[in-house]
This record gives sequence, structure tokens and C-alpha cells, in this order.
Amino acid sequence: METSWQTFGHGPVKRMLEKHLASRRFPHAYFFSGPPEIGKKTLAMEFAAKILNSGNLAIHPDFVILDQNAEITVEQLRDFTSRLALKPLFGAHKVAILNNAELMNRQSANALLKTLEEPSANTIIILVGESRRVPGTIRSRCQILPLQLFSKPQLLDFAAARGIRAVEELVELSYGAPGELVRLAGDKRLAEAKRQASEQWRRLKQSDVAARLLKIAEYSDLETAELRDLLLVWLLGEEASLSQSPGGFSAVAALQEAYIGTQANLNKKSLLQNLLLKI
Repeated sequence: METSWQTFGHGPVKRMLEKHLASRRFPHAYFFSGPPEIGKKTLAMEFAAKILNSGNLAIHPDFVILDQNAEITVEQLRDFTSRLALKPLFGAHKVAILNNAELMNRQSANALLKTLEEPSANTIIILVGESRRVPGTIRSRCQILPLQLFSKPQLLDFAAARGIRAVEELVELSYGAPGELVRLAGDKRLAEAKRQASEQWRRLKQSDVAARLLKIAEYSDLETAELRDLLLVWLLGEEASLSQSPGGFSAVAALQEAYIGTQANLNKKSLLQNLLLKI
């Protein structure tokens, strides 16, 4: 069976999902894993809609979603899982999406683990996020579907398909993330800010430790949302460069830790000191 998809790219993952849709046999839990802005949540939502044969998930009684941009508390997680207790109303399955799964704290992760340890035969849970930041006990109970950053030709194809007039520089600044390309193409000031942020990161990596630490006060004065956006630019750039510089894994890990720390509202100075001492 061939399935049409609105989500662009990620062919290998789609082909696997198509097999599951054709057989109607699904694992009890998936993990759509990968960097930000590459379409993980978009693909997960489309897959959920195909499972439920729904054109509008927002009003479907067998669909549940927990979508947070800050720390996921145990109370939020328990409310999420409690909504899965009832049997499906319209079909054979209920589908639940947990977006930004890496934002679970220890207590909420333990609460989810209990649900995954005793899976319901009619519930499919889809985690979306960065799997390396989620406990192995949870990852081991999911079928992990790794979604990759786009190549430059793929991004150009994406731009053409979406009618985006993307100059070469915007594609470079997107770091393989189609969602970022859309944002940059629609906002010249944002694109210029990203150029400047990328240059700041390049200079930081080339400077010595003392010079880096002097920058802590400057960056910690930023609003948390501004710092988070800056860290995301640096993180996407480092992840995109891994194929040319495999030694950059330590910088990627440090940036991921700092980025997640801002989402959990941890102390900015401590986060920056830890980051700038590790790069």
C-alpha cells in the first residue's frame, strides 16, 4: 500500500510507518527522535491522523496530546496518561502524543514508565523529542524512529515545493532544518540575527577559556527566551556540522544540556559557565 504524506522528507521512516498502517499492527510506543525544527511533531501528528482516519485531530475523542515548552511535571504527565484509560470510542485505537519528551523531570518520567511497563492493547503512545535526553528505561520500551537533518539539496527541494524563495545563504543558515528555513525566509530581521548569532558562536569556539568566561555576564543578561533562541541557533549549527567534524559531539551535548536547562528555567549563569567550559 502506498500512502500519501503532507510532511516533507523522511522517506525511510515513512516507509516503515506505511507498513504498520497497512498491517494495522502497531507497537505500543514510538519515539520520533531528532534535532529541532525537522518535522518530528508534524510527522507524528500526520501518522496519528492516519491511524485514527481523522481529518481533524483537535476534535477526535480518541486523540490525546501533551505539548509543553517548559518542564513537564508529574501532575501534567498523570493527567495525560489518565486520559488513556478509557476504551476507544470510534475505532480500535487511542493515540497519544507527548511532544518535547526530553522536558520530563524525573518524577514525570517515572510516571510515564509505569504506563509503558503495562501497555494497553488499544493505546499507541508517540513520544517526540531528543531521545538521548530521555532515560534509557523509557527509550527501551519504544520503537525509536530517528529523523535526520536535511541535506542541502533536500532543503532546496523543500523550498521549491513550498514556494519559498530561498537564497543559498538562507539554506546554509537553516542548518538542515526545514522549519527554520520557513522562519528565516519570512523574516529578514530574524535571518540577520541568525547570521550574527552564528558568527558569535564561531568566535566563542576560537577564543580561549578566559575570553569565553567574560561573555557569561553578557549572555546571562538576556531574557530566558532570547537565550534559548540563541542556544538553539548554536545547537543546530553544531549538529549540522557533525558530518564534517565528528569531534563536535561534546559541543552538541553541552549545547543540548544548556538548551534544555533554559526550558526548565535553571540558573542562566550556571548553564553558560558549564557550556563555555566544555566547548
